[in-house]
This record gives sequence, structure tokens and C-alpha cells, in this order.
Amino acid sequence: MPVEEQEQKINAIGLFPEELQLEPETVRFLWLNNKFQRTLPLLTAWTGNKQVLLRATEGGLLKVSAYTGVFESYEVNPSTGVDGYVTVSGTETKTEEFSEVMSKVDVCCKDNSIFIELSKDGTTFGGKIQLDAGDVFSEQISVKAIRISNVVTDGTADGSYQVIGYK
Repeated sequence: MPVEEQEQKINAIGLFPEELQLEPETVRFLWLNNKFQRTLPLLTAWTGNKQVLLRATEGGLLKVSAYTGVFESYEVNPSTGVDGYVTVSGTETKTEEFSEVMSKVDVCCKDNSIFIELSKDGTTFGGKIQLDAGDVFSEQISVKAIRISNVVTDGTADGSYQVIGYK
């Protein structure tokens, strides 16, 4: 007994990635029906110069591997412009603001304890994180600015820091 064919209209606007070079560039609607065809689905990836087939495990899981981020540029102590370590005196608070949002930051604490506060927009800062002498805060996190202050504010234990942001 034949199956009655039914059609369904799908809005295709925004359905395809922009990087695909399609002809024609846009199709307003796609049509589906209840009659299926056998297809061979392949998952591929672009390496920059050729297409490669992605593989899966025996359980059907996509094989992927983690790798550390690739950074194209970095900034060191962007607001103070000091090479090396910057000293924070007594109750002073310093803010190091990057030219753009960074993807990874390193904050090195040289001698005495400091507090750091992170901001993704350069305006709103999170809670204080304490770094003790010799500590390095190194995280892959979106950061626009870092505020630095001393833990001991009476001037007897001024902290020194170095901030590096990677993009």
C-alpha cells in the first residue's frame, strides 16, 4: 500500500553557516516530505587548506582533542606601561585596562600579598581574589581590566605585580 506523500515547509533563512558558498546565495524555503531517501551522512572539517573526514569511536562518540588556546598578541601592564613588576603602595588601587577583552590573563605576585578583581567590561568588577608572594593567577577567562590593591594597607607590606593579557 503506497504512502501518501505530505510536504512540510521550513524557513531556510539563517539555516546555513555564512562561510558556505552557496548558489544561489539564499533560498527562502526548503521543503521536506514524509518519503525518505537513503543518504550517506559524513561529518567533515576544514583544516584551512583541505577538507578532512571526522571520526567517531565505536560507541558513536565524536573523537575530539583538547588543546591549549592559540594567542596572537599580548599586553603587559597595559595601563601603567611599566616593564616588569609594578608596586602598589599602601591604600593605593591600580587598574590595568587592556585595549580589548583578553582571552587569557596571568597575574604574578612578587613579594607581598595583593588582591585582584577582574572585569569583563572594564566597569563592573568581581570579588577580590588574594594572591600571596610568589603566586601566579593564570586563567583562560574573558577580561577587559584588572584592579589591584594591597592586602596590608598600612604601607608596611607593599605588593608588586605584573599583569599579562593574551588575545
